[in-house]
Amino acid sequence: DIVGEVKLTTLARNQYCVVIDPVDKSGIPQFGMRELRKGEQSFFLKPGEKLKNGIQQVIVLSEYQSLLLQAREDYVEGSKKIKSGTKWVIEGPRDFVPPVEVDILEERQSIPLDENEGIYVRNMKTGEVRTVKKKVYRLTEEEVLWEKELTDEIEELLAYQSGSGGFAPVTVTASGERVYKQQKSISCLLYTSPSPRDLSTSRMPSSA
Repeated sequence: DIVGEVKLTTLARNQYCVVIDPVDKSGIPQFGMRELRKGEQSFFLKPGEKLKNGIQQVIVLSEYQSLLLQAREDYVEGSKKIKSGTKWVIEGPRDFVPPVEVDILEERQSIPLDENEGIYVRNMKTGEVRTVKKKVYRLTEEEVLWEKELTDEIEELLAYQSGSGGFAPVTVTASGERVYKQQKSISCLLYTSPSPRDLSTSRMPSSA
């Protein structure tokens, strides 16, 4: 009896898919396993097989993009053995198809910093917090952006625009938070990102 119709799965050159519970050459289902298939190719799914997240596009990273990866299980990449739980960063420009043993934790953008800009970076292993200024910076696998909250007094000092002496408008949110919007030309500012405030909000470290 005919129990269903199976459509042909076709992968273009820039596409891939992950097959769950693939059937091996002997016709035995590999339950719990996953198999990566890249284009160009066409195939019919065998009974019991299914696609995880359908057909996907190859990830194209520009020179300003990177991916934070983590191994979900031990595997070998070329001559390198990678243990489960290991994190690392790959950088563009390049095309990337994630192996079935790897999870993409985060897509990142390079952070361009002007002469009057900087960020706080925290090392998650050591707990060390440092500042990075005046460069295009890419976080490593051990780093995250860190935000230092300022007191209202420091926020008010920052509310004077550079060279003008004028006091910038203050916006009060529904929760009562005061937001001071500044021009990015203030030379002493250190911006942190991401910020719970909007992108034009100025941030500056205290002397602590």
